[in-house]
Amino acid sequence: MTLCAAALSIALGLFAGPAAADTLCTYESYRGARTDEIAKSWLGTGFLVDVDEVKIRRVYDNLATSWTPVTIVRAENFTSASYQSTEMMHGGQGISIRWGCRVYDDGRCEAMLESRRMEALIAVGKTLR
Repeated sequence: MTLCAAALSIALGLFAGPAAADTLCTYESYRGARTDEIAKSWLGTGFLVDVDEVKIRRVYDNLATSWTPVTIVRAENFTSASYQSTEMMHGGQGISIRWGCRVYDDGRCEAMLESRRMEALIAVGKTLR
């Protein structure tokens, strides 16, 4: 585990480090928004997925959301997780979203947030196991 991953694990309250079933993805680039800051406000800076427990946490710098149940689909070279929810926009208006991610066998990862009311946001990064 790299120093960055260890620091993030501690910040997330995972003092023993991620379990074997957990995968941490940290984003390196964003697409779909006018600025990376806008994309980060929706997608975060990464995610932690536990495919055995079928749950995910979105990471925002050194903070993380609570665990969210997801649907897991395994393919030949990646595993995907997704869920649907209502997110609150600035001003208190709710927006229905679909959030999904893929973790590739070669260490790449990506996340996408889709809604009928805005362009899809995509983040691409690398996994730390």
